Amino acid sequence: CKPFLKYIGATNLIYANFNKFGEQLDVSSHEGWLKYYFENRQQLDISIVEHMWLAEEGKINYWLWPKPTGSKEDVFSALDSHNLCNGLSVFKKEKDTLSIWAFSTEQENTGIINEYINNLDLISDFTKFFSAAGKSILDGCLYTKMVSSEIKRLKELYDPSDWEIPNLSEHDFLNQ
Repeated sequence: CKPFLKYIGATNLIYANFNKFGEQLDVSSHEGWLKYYFENRQQLDISIVEHMWLAEEGKINYWLWPKPTGSKEDVFSALDSHNLCNGLSVFKKEKDTLSIWAFSTEQENTGIINEYINNLDLISDFTKFFSAAGKSILDGCLYTKMVSSEIKRLKELYDPSDWEIPNLSEHDFLNQ
């Protein structure tokens, strides 16, 4: 993902997938955030996800993150405290799942918002690429294994050399 993130000026990607049973799968390029999230998720207000479930099925939606409130329960304040700022969430609801791709960057990089807006089609294409490339990985994940006490074991559970991800350069992806 790094070439794509660099191209649009973002530094981080968080992917979350929720299913109709209330189970959740999270992947992040920011390890510190995942650890914090799993340790504090019961206290964090992620009610925005409830609103995302109301989206039209099959349609890609975009949402720019608001300014953090400063409340430690506000997920955006928590993201901000990890220097995951100026974010854009792309989300898509399917029949039984909700997928969210959250792009972010450092607090100082407020100009990224223009990059997001100018590259919405490219970002949408990336989410499709990510879903296709990661399908073999994500389909093999057991939601029940994704618990905070197991966070350090996640790296051991999945050997990246087994993952079937196409080796596309930035140039190949951008010209597809």
